[in-house]
Amino acid sequence: MIKHLLHSIVLISLLSTSLIGLAQQRQLKTDSLVINDSINGQVEYEYDTLKGEDVFDGKFFYQSVFTSHLESFAYEAITYEGVYISNIKEGDWSYAYKRLNPKDLKYVEDFKIGNLASGIELQVNGQFQNGKASGKWIVKSQRYNDSKVEDTLLTVRSTFKANTISGRIESKSPAIDLSGYFNADGYFHGEWEITHKTSDQPIKEVRTYEAGILKSYELEYKGKVFNLEYTNLDTSVDKEENWVDIGLQEGYFDILKLAKLEVIESISSSILFTAKKQSESTDDFITRSLSSLSFRSEHNIWQSLRGSDPIGLGKFKVRKYDFSSQEKVIIEKIETSFDNIESTLQKFKENPKLKLGKPMNEKLNQIELVYNVYSNDLSQLKTMVDVIGSDAFEYIDRTKVFDQIWPELRFPVELTYEFQSELITKTHAFPKQPEKNNFNLNKAYTLLDAIEKDVKTLNEEAKTIFQNMEAERSLSRDEEKLVSRKEQVEELFGNPDNENFNLYHERFQDLVLDLSENTFNTYGAYNLENKKDRIESVLSCFESMIKFHDFLGKLMAKDNKLDDVYTRTTFNPYVMVDMSERIKESLYQAFVDILQPYLLNKLENNFNCNDLGLAMNEMNKAYQKMLDLSNQDTRGIEKDLRRENDPQRILSLLELQSQY
Repeated sequence: MIKHLLHSIVLISLLSTSLIGLAQQRQLKTDSLVINDSINGQVEYEYDTLKGEDVFDGKFFYQSVFTSHLESFAYEAITYEGVYISNIKEGDWSYAYKRLNPKDLKYVEDFKIGNLASGIELQVNGQFQNGKASGKWIVKSQRYNDSKVEDTLLTVRSTFKANTISGRIESKSPAIDLSGYFNADGYFHGEWEITHKTSDQPIKEVRTYEAGILKSYELEYKGKVFNLEYTNLDTSVDKEENWVDIGLQEGYFDILKLAKLEVIESISSSILFTAKKQSESTDDFITRSLSSLSFRSEHNIWQSLRGSDPIGLGKFKVRKYDFSSQEKVIIEKIETSFDNIESTLQKFKENPKLKLGKPMNEKLNQIELVYNVYSNDLSQLKTMVDVIGSDAFEYIDRTKVFDQIWPELRFPVELTYEFQSELITKTHAFPKQPEKNNFNLNKAYTLLDAIEKDVKTLNEEAKTIFQNMEAERSLSRDEEKLVSRKEQVEELFGNPDNENFNLYHERFQDLVLDLSENTFNTYGAYNLENKKDRIESVLSCFESMIKFHDFLGKLMAKDNKLDDVYTRTTFNPYVMVDMSERIKESLYQAFVDILQPYLLNKLENNFNCNDLGLAMNEMNKAYQKMLDLSNQDTRGIEKDLRRENDPQRILSLLELQSQY
């Protein structure tokens, strides 16, 4: 008995010594850690002194709080908590991502004071076994108000085995509930039930998969069951055909979008619209639910830290219609051809020489109109090219999809455009419209190739015209400046709703806009040598028009100032109020009633580039002279001004000379 007791004491002593040794080997370290190339946070982890402090071994905690670039939130925060064994994730792990707005309201915890906050949190809790996802996993996305849960936006429950999602998955949100199943290999399998909690009444979908292949699809709407199918998607496996696995992140639902969803029964268009709308909503919800287990935006949550393999989030099986080597070449040519067309049209449109060249060059007007025809059809062509160039295109029956992407082009027989106040009608050899019921890859390329060649030919002609217009760099820079000045004049005088737009602006608005347009068009019609000689004076004219806007804006204030300086205010003790009287009345009235209207009318009746600057200078001198005379002895001038109606005589008496 004593011998047995001594043996037990020795074992306990050895075990205690061993545990103390392990505890002494493991240390705690705090450091900074950057994840996803840009998120800097604080990490606190345990390590084994024998393995080195660069090896995570034991408890691990990471937190980063940073200023948010999102408009609706002030801060974002990311936290990880779990356990490592020699740099491999093991056991329970949690991840949380918060978007926060702090409130002014404070709280006290122990001896710390903080702010309550509102926002949204995504939390993922799961288990790892030797770096592989295993066991039960749960995702919760919740909205917080004053640091308390207000409502739950998403809940996902799933299970993993050896890094593969398997078994049942359930996902709930305020709008959709989902229940589905994965087989042991991670394929979508069995019945997937999706309930849309609409305001009218619930809409239920049932998608039935067999080892990743969508075998049937039903939608229950207003008590009726409708059978749906993707007409361009194969659902019957033939061993001789090429069937491949497609993961959730590899674009399965992009394939469904191309596969054309139809209702088998004869139905109204509203039912089909509802079916398609709910189907797309389901696709998005499945993607959102499964992605939340391992992804936030483009970041892989768990791969952001070392120590785990990428998690399998379910897969489908689809038939692949392999491209032939010739088809691959044609598809590449189609994408290149479209890019060339789009780029050429855009560069032509943005060329500052276009506006300057059109008034003098008829061909530019014709090219612009042809390009506009192609630009109007560009969205249809882009849809076609996007489908043909998409990764999903190789997984659908191409013979059935071409009529869906056939571009319905309506090229005109004739083109009519205006050149130098004359309407001109001409024909243009547009490409032939392909037939819808006989459309294919070759026909798509033939169409784009013909458009590209036409666009390229016209572009070479335009280049020659533009090169001739750019004989000198200095002229080119001045002409770009001219276009900018013209746009500035049109912006200043073409916007009567501007708060600075006064009665003077309104009076001269049409005159300025007409002068701007006529001066610009006249310049555009000059030959190259004349443009070199005239560009400086034309720019000066537009500068004068811009200054004229500012001049008219200040004119009203000058009127008010003159009224103030030629008004005397005195206190009348008999009636106990301030009394106003006009001083130097004959001088003031001569200016207001005769001289000022004369100067404005003279400019209005002879509004041109040469006189505009002189007129502003003359009026400024007249206003300044009136201000100066307000503080001088003007009895002699006032006497001469009585019953004087001749504006030229008034100018002379004020010692002013007409400048134009």
